[in-house]
Amino acid sequence: MTLMSVNNHDEQGTGRDPRSQPRWSAGKKTDAVLRLLRGESLEELSRELKVEAHRLAAWRDDFLAAGKQGLKGQRSDRSPDDRSLRQAERKIGQLTMENEILRAAAEKRGPPDPAGEAAQIAMNSQLPVAVVCRVLGAPRSTLYARRHAQQPIRPGPATSISDGELLELIRQVLLASPFAGEGYRKVRARLRREHGVQVSGKRVLRLLRLAGLLAPQRARGRRKPRPHDGTIIPQAPNRRWGTDATMAWTRVDGWVWVFAVVDHYTAEAWAHVAKVGDRFAALQPVYDAVIDRWGRLAADVARGVQLRHDWGPQYRSGHFLGSIAWLGIADDAAFVGEPETNGCAERWIRTLKEQCLWVELHDSVDQFRQAVAGFVQSYNAKWLIGRLGHRTPKEAYQDAHATTAA
Repeated sequence: MTLMSVNNHDEQGTGRDPRSQPRWSAGKKTDAVLRLLRGESLEELSRELKVEAHRLAAWRDDFLAAGKQGLKGQRSDRSPDDRSLRQAERKIGQLTMENEILRAAAEKRGPPDPAGEAAQIAMNSQLPVAVVCRVLGAPRSTLYARRHAQQPIRPGPATSISDGELLELIRQVLLASPFAGEGYRKVRARLRREHGVQVSGKRVLRLLRLAGLLAPQRARGRRKPRPHDGTIIPQAPNRRWGTDATMAWTRVDGWVWVFAVVDHYTAEAWAHVAKVGDRFAALQPVYDAVIDRWGRLAADVARGVQLRHDWGPQYRSGHFLGSIAWLGIADDAAFVGEPETNGCAERWIRTLKEQCLWVELHDSVDQFRQAVAGFVQSYNAKWLIGRLGHRTPKEAYQDAHATTAA
């Protein structure tokens, strides 16, 4: 039987709990560690003091580590008095800063403005913004917003025209335009065309947004791709036309019809207003377009043109199909139930509604016919189209015709 088992047996015989250990003060621990450092055996000292060997080794390691820290010149932060002193110093510094802020705010005269006072105090005294706003009860977001408002609106080098002058020109362009709802791209194009001012689109968009002059836009969501996705825009005029119809209300004559034909390349339009929306009324804008392009109605005079239309009864009638075939125009019906393939004519109808049909209610068919004719003339001569380099339909046709002639 070993000595340890004997000791355990004796302790069990006496009824003492072997886990109960006497409390060791810092002085006793130091004496035990010094005996180890003087060369006494760890095992013999453990048996003598009745302390586990690993515990004695841990005391020795802690003693040596503390001594090493002391030699480095670092003093321990475990003293309660030192911690209390440092907390008191921080509290005194905080109170001093708050008193300075309140004293500076009391010296300011005028109506109460916590955000303005906070901005001025933080700028003059270089105090932390968070502390100043907390003491004065001012939101930091307001302080930062006022700082931003005091800075120049447009950072960077000076331009040839200031923001104020450019905004005034933008207002003039919007007032002089015969159309409503034009966006920043067309405004920028009109500044270049009518005033000779070259500015970036982002700058025009920023000024329109700041002045509250942005045109409202429709909400556009994502859609799944369709089999007919692609382009129906040809590379030259008189290749593909589109035709469509809509209705509008008049006070005296009730509902009236508007038939239109649009050149897909130039977006130039021709329109006809009729009380009865039959096949003869649907064919009239086609005749107008042929006369405008070639000067007469004759057999095969418009050969090479494809006419895109929907499946309405006017466009599927024998009279309509026979008449366009005599002119040399090929029938190019859109997909059944999918008006997107007649998108050019559909888009022009939407512009007609937004700029003419929904703007004013007319009394009779004659007044309505005059209004539509005036809009078509103004549209062809002044409406700017982005895909054409912000040119009008007339300009696009004249440029294409000049290029072909050359």
